[in-house]
Amino acid sequence: MPSESLVRIHLERITTSAEFAGAPRLTQFLQFVVEMSLSGAGDQIKESLVAVEVYGRRPDYNPQVDSTVRVEAGRLRARLRRYYDSTGAVDQVRIELPKGGYAPVFTELAEPEPSPKAPLNKRLRRSHILAATSLVLFCIAMGTYALTHTKPGSPLVGSVAVLPFVNLSDSPSTERFVNGLTEDLTTTLARNTSLRVPARTGMAQYKNKTVDLNRLGKEHGVRAVLEGSVRSNGSRIVITTQLIDTTNGYHLWADRFEHNAEHLADVQNAVSARIVSGLSKRLAGDVTADEVDSKTMEMYHRASDLLRIPVLKDGVPDKLPPTISEAVRLYEQVTVRRPHFARGWAGLAEAAEWEYEMRGNQPRERLLQAKAAAQRAIQLEPDLVEAWTVLTSVLFFREWDINGAEAACRRTIELDPRNTAARQRYVDVLRVQGRMAEARFEVDRAIELQPAAAAFRIRRAVMLYQSGQHEQAFTEAQAAAALTNQMPAYPMSLWVQGLSLQGRGQQAAAEKIFRSALAFQPHDPWNEPSLGHLFASTGRKAEAEAILHELRSQLGRGRLTYTSMAIIYTALGRYDEALTSLERGWQAREDSLLFAPLDPRLQPLRSEQRFRSLIQKDAFQRLKRASTL
Repeated sequence: MPSESLVRIHLERITTSAEFAGAPRLTQFLQFVVEMSLSGAGDQIKESLVAVEVYGRRPDYNPQVDSTVRVEAGRLRARLRRYYDSTGAVDQVRIELPKGGYAPVFTELAEPEPSPKAPLNKRLRRSHILAATSLVLFCIAMGTYALTHTKPGSPLVGSVAVLPFVNLSDSPSTERFVNGLTEDLTTTLARNTSLRVPARTGMAQYKNKTVDLNRLGKEHGVRAVLEGSVRSNGSRIVITTQLIDTTNGYHLWADRFEHNAEHLADVQNAVSARIVSGLSKRLAGDVTADEVDSKTMEMYHRASDLLRIPVLKDGVPDKLPPTISEAVRLYEQVTVRRPHFARGWAGLAEAAEWEYEMRGNQPRERLLQAKAAAQRAIQLEPDLVEAWTVLTSVLFFREWDINGAEAACRRTIELDPRNTAARQRYVDVLRVQGRMAEARFEVDRAIELQPAAAAFRIRRAVMLYQSGQHEQAFTEAQAAAALTNQMPAYPMSLWVQGLSLQGRGQQAAAEKIFRSALAFQPHDPWNEPSLGHLFASTGRKAEAEAILHELRSQLGRGRLTYTSMAIIYTALGRYDEALTSLERGWQAREDSLLFAPLDPRLQPLRSEQRFRSLIQKDAFQRLKRASTL
């Protein structure tokens, strides 16, 4: 059997061949079953799994009714036969999909020794073929840049991740240049429909970290990574970059650029164009750099830098951080200067939504601006993941358009299967509709794809808690906490641990957990009301009232806390006040209210007519199945 690296290289050769050109779904089919087999899960490849993961069918897919997978498998087998009859005739590795199953078989053909009795013309013909093949591959290799470190005959790369470039200088302007260059390259490469390029947000976790490229390649499904560094040297700036094969660690391409550092925005455009030009000889499809004037790009990257400044690290601020409003202003200027720059519109959408949320869902004009900007970005660039991600959030959290949010989630995941934000949102969309089996399936799938992402384990823990499985929920939340110490995932993992302990009657242990979370993140929106609920449910009314007072104070500073107060009022037995809080939350479109029908702590309200009337309102019509009414 051939080695894993040989199979991956051969897979790239097949999927970038003429036989598979124009067949993206069959390519995805083949890539999926090969990756599953290489990861040791070949026995798990079933018709239903292929239907869901490759062809977007629902988890309740019925192969007796829908024969899509069987038909497509037949087409895939025919394409493979065509490939091995022509382009792959002399390949030493074979990938076959036996009839009656979907697990591929890998074989490595032995190099036949020429028989001494074979006719001379056959031996010559074979020699001529090999010589001609070598000559063609040599000519292709000689056509690359002089600095290309590529073996003649290497297949074109069909998937690449752009790692955050490393800043080897202390200058803030150089850091902005580094971030801008990384983003430019990611977006430009992603425009190539023949390439699979993970979103910039998914790669941000690797900034300034030592990366196991082989593991990264497997986790994100990419054949190569583009990495580089930037160093200031007086009035000069030096950029080195390389394309590395994740299967073996070898360089596929490398280059070095040196420019005057006085006008970094101009340098960024020039360097990005040169890198893309060099990479184009190693990547499948056509790649072209975007043309944006230096002043506009300088504004765009300044706005992006402002938007990336953490504003929640010390808790929810009392007033709108000036970095958010300044980012909105700069993005607005970018879209005026260059109306067809899709990334400018996507940035404006994200910044406007941030401002709307940070102002306590005010003013509505910002919400409308966020939605319109995201839609404009998608109109200009239909596959722009960042724009789809913002649109999903606006539709779900801000407008409560559940159907629209679900469609946007599916589209985002289709574009970027490892988009953590989109997958989290999709699970939430399913949960609020009461589609728990589908939500569990999506969480399990997300954990398979991204085992180090704490957010999905937290959602699994929450669902376990809400179904009364407190011990399992606690264990899952502990596993999530072990994966991160960052906001917001870490305090959320502690929150579910505390809820689970409280559900098991371990009040003192739960209080300790909640207090630990609040020491980590003061006024945490999950743990603070939960501690108040614990106080109220154990007769410590004065302490519960103190937390209610704090939540009212936060409400006066623009932070929506209606659902949090309702949880504490319910534990105090003050149902009228709890229902009034929920009704005000509904009027303010408080996002946490979407999950209120799922919260066991609000169980006593479910027999109240006002609660029943609340979830009958138009905005809740799609959520009725989520309640136990």
